Amino acid sequence: MRITQGMIEVEHPLTFDIYTEEGTLLLRKGVVIYNQSQIDNIYERRCYNTPDGEVELVEEAPSEPTATEYVEDLIYRLDIAYNNFVTNGYNLVNDIMRIAVEVVKQLEDDPDTMIGIVHIRSDLKHSVIRTLQNTVFSVLTAQNMKWEKKRIIKLACASLTANLGMYPLQDDLAKHEGPLEEWQKKMVRKHPSQAVKMLIAMGVKDKAWLQAVGYHHERLNGSGYPNGLAGDTILEEARLLAIADRYGSAISPRVGRKPRNPQDIMRVFLDQEKDQYDSILARHFIAEVGVYPPGVTVMLKSGEVAVVARRRSKRTCPLVYAVWDPSNEPYKMPKERDTVFPNYMIVEHFSHDDTHRLNADLFWGDEEKPNRKGMALFRTIEENLGVDAQDADESSEVTLF
Repeated sequence: MRITQGMIEVEHPLTFDIYTEEGTLLLRKGVVIYNQSQIDNIYERRCYNTPDGEVELVEEAPSEPTATEYVEDLIYRLDIAYNNFVTNGYNLVNDIMRIAVEVVKQLEDDPDTMIGIVHIRSDLKHSVIRTLQNTVFSVLTAQNMKWEKKRIIKLACASLTANLGMYPLQDDLAKHEGPLEEWQKKMVRKHPSQAVKMLIAMGVKDKAWLQAVGYHHERLNGSGYPNGLAGDTILEEARLLAIADRYGSAISPRVGRKPRNPQDIMRVFLDQEKDQYDSILARHFIAEVGVYPPGVTVMLKSGEVAVVARRRSKRTCPLVYAVWDPSNEPYKMPKERDTVFPNYMIVEHFSHDDTHRLNADLFWGDEEKPNRKGMALFRTIEENLGVDAQDADESSEVTLF
């Protein structure tokens, strides 16, 4: 049955599960929604109280969600859980574990899609897309290192809760201009230990999960926080989260600072800040993500600006799609380019102001081809998916963001 007006009450526990049109669980029975705009969003999204939707009215099985819809649903589910936690003490541990398993599976099946969308959709709610970025990058690296699956899922759980002690302040800081105030600096420095206390209060007892959260801002040379730990006293999971977080922070736009390109930040791990990060983990990270990861824009020798769609075994020659011609005019549809050929080789990273507006489903999804009839090149409606508890972005040279 479709969820319609009047079926959900503000500040009352849900009396049924809510599923998307594609059959994905969006919200569990018992979740409390505190904002009418969130409820209105559910009504508009064509949601149902069973995974099969309105079975009697549907002759064909519902189509699979597009790549963008899948990530947007993840963002929405995470934000609902975080928001309910900070407003009403909701225990989100089961939600986090379920999403962690889902993300790990998705990265096993189609990693390039996830990498691409967390790079390209910088318009999504800052605190949640940053959390998802960190999870994607750390899980990918762990998979590259052949960690056992149970350990990787714990890592994903830790990544999804590492900044719990900063939600929703992280969004406010992302829009903050100028140096942080003293009270903000204190909040930043204590957020790892604060998150650990929150998780323990919700029943988390797993030592690796808690240590990964508590130590993810520690640095090998002892310059990190909150405890100034150094070397092998820092859990390997925490060292990996530190790398993923530093990378995600650098590639994300914020007030007063443009995103850096992946190649520059990877040099940081191997050169400028090499004493802070685990060099073995950093090399595995770079080998997996690549200097031209999906979702970034690059300048081709042809003069075209292209979006990287798929990694290849030779990371410097990914599959790309040209979006803007040499005159900076957008093509009607993206054009596949093979960067192995001299005329289409990548010359440099190129940050285009309209990248975040591109329709990501043109580059990732069914058959891995962007020739989707009827799809517009750019999304016409700018969406900042996320529920309210104050939306924002970030600032300062603190690597949390």
